[in-house]
Amino acid sequence: VVDMGCGDGTLLARVYEVIRTQSARGPLLATHPVQMVGVDYNEKALQATAQTLADIPHQVLRGDIGDPAALHQTLLAHDIDPAAVLHLRSFLDHDRPWVAPQDAARTAARLQQGHEGVYVDTDGAAIPPHVAVQGLVEHLERWSHLVNRHGLIVLEVHTLPPTTVAEHLDLSENLHFDAYHAFSSQYLVEAQTFLMAAAEAGLFPKPGLSKRYPASLPFSRITLNVFTRQPYTLRHPTAADLPALWTLEKTCWAPPLRTGPEVLSERIARWPQGQFVLEMNGEIAAVVYTQRIDNPAALKTTPWAEVATLHTPTGAFVQLLGLNVLPHARSYTLSDPLLEFVLQHSSCTSGVRQVVGVTRCGDYLTHAHLPYVDYILLRESNGQWVDPVLRFHTSHGAAVLQILPGYRPEDQENAGNGVLIAYELHQRSGDPPPLGGAPAGTAPIDRS
Repeated sequence: VVDMGCGDGTLLARVYEVIRTQSARGPLLATHPVQMVGVDYNEKALQATAQTLADIPHQVLRGDIGDPAALHQTLLAHDIDPAAVLHLRSFLDHDRPWVAPQDAARTAARLQQGHEGVYVDTDGAAIPPHVAVQGLVEHLERWSHLVNRHGLIVLEVHTLPPTTVAEHLDLSENLHFDAYHAFSSQYLVEAQTFLMAAAEAGLFPKPGLSKRYPASLPFSRITLNVFTRQPYTLRHPTAADLPALWTLEKTCWAPPLRTGPEVLSERIARWPQGQFVLEMNGEIAAVVYTQRIDNPAALKTTPWAEVATLHTPTGAFVQLLGLNVLPHARSYTLSDPLLEFVLQHSSCTSGVRQVVGVTRCGDYLTHAHLPYVDYILLRESNGQWVDPVLRFHTSHGAAVLQILPGYRPEDQENAGNGVLIAYELHQRSGDPPPLGGAPAGTAPIDRS
């Protein structure tokens, strides 16, 4: 277990104690030992760590958060197999030495993504927010090469938008916290921005192992994630992606159900940070489109062709608008991790209460002898929904709420119906939720 920025070794000592007393490996440490490795740039920190870990198998190594390649070589030089390492660190990535981004094209493309924050370099010169975020992405890309099957555990602190700080002035320390971090050359970003930067580097949080603090308030000051490396990356789209996105739309949908290129273009221009493209093997293999709305009750009277009119950048609800995956990439089961990421991203975004969507059933035609409401209520013996699309959403914690007649008249396979679903972001589970649990302004399915 390698702790970059180990301080006095207290975290490593705590981790070892948990392994020893609370894990299945604890009784087997004599035959399956665990070595704690403290890494720090400061020699006094290494001396303190050595004292803290005196009775625990350990090593202390000199290293820099900004130079993971050098750490890799150091591990090899001390007979530590990099493939056998679990990396962890706490409150360190924002305090890394500033390294200006090298990818000018990606830095320029990020200018339209609405990044905010105050950043200064060691000379006191301002760093534009989009440049600061690109610097974080490239920092995490350098670290991604060290992340193996054991993953990377990151406990990190985040900045908050000024409007959120003003609204919750008595509940958050960020007014002064953000200021003194910004002007002491530390690079705090919002929680969802950090999550997205990791995804751009191919690092994705393990479902079910992410935590946010405070858990009961509508903002995230601290996050804890276990990142693993995947064979794909995620980013926000730009106008240059439109040809590929239109091809993806045509591949996935029949002509009456397609969203036209002009609407796709509008989504990217209006709210690029709410759109997510997944790249694998050099191509855009999948995409998720979203928008923010004030009240999901408006979906009951707004047909699909007009839902774009509901978007407001500060809406408390994220509406899922579509998830497309190229047919030849579906063997990678990209839909599940892509949806899961969007849900985690939303849960970390200040002011977002819930994720909602109006989905369609995928297999109603084979049950068309049934009334639509009866088909919606069909369950397997294990409690899962019979319909594969509803089952997909409920497996990620969605509640199936209400049929919306006439929501998409062009969808003849579903008799023009849509199905309203909702995710309670901070109370999700992978088990089929009970029917109902409706948000404000909605009602569960009934037979009336």
